[in-house]
Amino acid sequence: MNLLHWNIWLSYISDLADWFPLIVYMTLDQQKRRSYHLLGAYLFINSILKTSTFIILNVVLVNTLPVYHVLALSEFFFLFLFFSQALGWQKWKWLVVFVIISLNIGNTIFLQPVHEFNSYSWAANSLVLVAMGLFVLYRIYVDMEDVSLHHYPLFIVTSAVLIYLAGSLFTYILGSDILSKEAKSVFHNAWIIRSISDIVKSILLLAGLWVLKRN
Repeated sequence: MNLLHWNIWLSYISDLADWFPLIVYMTLDQQKRRSYHLLGAYLFINSILKTSTFIILNVVLVNTLPVYHVLALSEFFFLFLFFSQALGWQKWKWLVVFVIISLNIGNTIFLQPVHEFNSYSWAANSLVLVAMGLFVLYRIYVDMEDVSLHHYPLFIVTSAVLIYLAGSLFTYILGSDILSKEAKSVFHNAWIIRSISDIVKSILLLAGLWVLKRN
């Protein structure tokens, strides 16, 4: 099996992986689900959208890149609000959401149409979310004392998202070259980095939600 085949199969797995932490989230009691409802909404919407790309690509056989324009908006919206909730931010958060979503829509209209990969939007969204995630980790370290971090759900969830964003950022920044029509080299198959990051994210989110369930 060559790199292209690994790329395809790992991409398929990553498209379906968010269902597993979502299932764990659905088994939480009502109070715990309420405290993580934004993460649950992110997993639910992403699972549906990514599964639709899997079906469209393998059954309908048409371009799935328009779905990625919606995915970029969904991911930023829910994760930004989740991190804002964790930080207790109220002021300006809706202004930031409006600005970033407007930039995403502007990119789709003027720079990278729906049948092109919206790498500019993904990269900008990821940079903002990475900064937010690092703020959350800083707050955890500052505000908490004598905490076993591997037993702290927010730490595990935030780490999962940061690993995913950091691993994916390379493919987002260079997306126009990576998603070329021909995949002849390691570079042109580099979407595999994003797929692996996405799978690791799903595994760690499952672990974090399982810890939340057990606590």
